[in-house]
Amino acid sequence: GLYNRVGFQIQADKYKMYAKSSGRSLYISFIDIDGLKKVNDTYGHEGGDVVLKEIVKLVVSQTMDVPNYMIRWGGEEFLLITQESPVMAVNRAEKIRRTIETQARSVCPVTVSIGVTLYEGGDYNHAVKKADQALYIAKNSGRNQVCVEESMQGKI
Repeated sequence: GLYNRVGFQIQADKYKMYAKSSGRSLYISFIDIDGLKKVNDTYGHEGGDVVLKEIVKLVVSQTMDVPNYMIRWGGEEFLLITQESPVMAVNRAEKIRRTIETQARSVCPVTVSIGVTLYEGGDYNHAVKKADQALYIAKNSGRNQVCVEESMQGKI
């Protein structure tokens, strides 16, 4: 039920205008399901698809209180755009990570790694790249954690 990266620019522009009019900032959380290849290898792609859907439902359940937009970036990666404070964006990412880690699923337990950055205007691809860099720090540091992009660290 999510758009893919083709719809990202259109929706991101809408949220950018909304955020500007409300005086709030936009944050991008890059979410990656840890070990989905192993899930697919063990339970088949049908099992992997069930895990993907369950993860989306859990993320959506944790973002209903804030303007947000979620897309499937590719494979097991998702982008979540939220309009909130820096502290709330990081706390939300951690709550999503913790919820996914602790919720029972029909196929198997999984975890996620998340990279968070502030969208400061201009090209969205630059912000996505920064969130992706934070995500890879999380993955390379053991997975199942939230990492904040370097320029955001003094704001939380």
